[in-house]
Amino acid sequence: MSPTPSVAVARARAGEPFRTSVSGEPRGPLCGMGICHECRVTLGGDAHELACMIPAADGPPDAAAPRREATCDVLVVGGGPAGVAAARAARAAGADVLLLDENRALGGPIWRASPGRVPPPPRAALGARIVAALPDGLLAEDRAGALVVRHRRLVLAPGARELFLPFPGWTLPGAFGAGGLQLLAKGGWPVAGKRVVLGGTGPLLRAAAAALRRL
Repeated sequence: MSPTPSVAVARARAGEPFRTSVSGEPRGPLCGMGICHECRVTLGGDAHELACMIPAADGPPDAAAPRREATCDVLVVGGGPAGVAAARAARAAGADVLLLDENRALGGPIWRASPGRVPPPPRAALGARIVAALPDGLLAEDRAGALVVRHRRLVLAPGARELFLPFPGWTLPGAFGAGGLQLLAKGGWPVAGKRVVLGGTGPLLRAAAAALRRL
């Protein structure tokens, strides 16, 4: 379990509802990884913050903080196994490397809740999400404010995402992607004592079922 639950997990533990659709239908988190945007909340006056991506202990970004800058030879975007491997390989070749990931822990959705499974890169800026592309770099934002990263080479390792096929009721609270529920449960989403039905035919469902049963 993550030492600091996400805002989405904290809301679920407290039994607080999430958002409603424009037609008044209740909605709930679906993907657990910042893709579906169904977990949006307002934090510190900032609307549409992704509750599943923000640790519950965090406050809003410091809008008054001065813009910081970082430079590197190689910027790697993505802290999953591929991004970490790319960062370590570039560093081994003598490059000055910075790895950027919007999550606070390395490993991607599969290994993020398993400390030690992914060796750390030489330098990383975690909890920072990309805001815009610049002529010679990227503009990112974290809880300390804006961060400009200027680089000579860019490696994009955004990882995989779950494919959701819409069906009636797929966005209602209690309906998740199989990987989404597994990811949320690793972070503390309450599943103990509940009945879970997994639908589909892919081989990953067996792994998801085993993980959820352990939790």
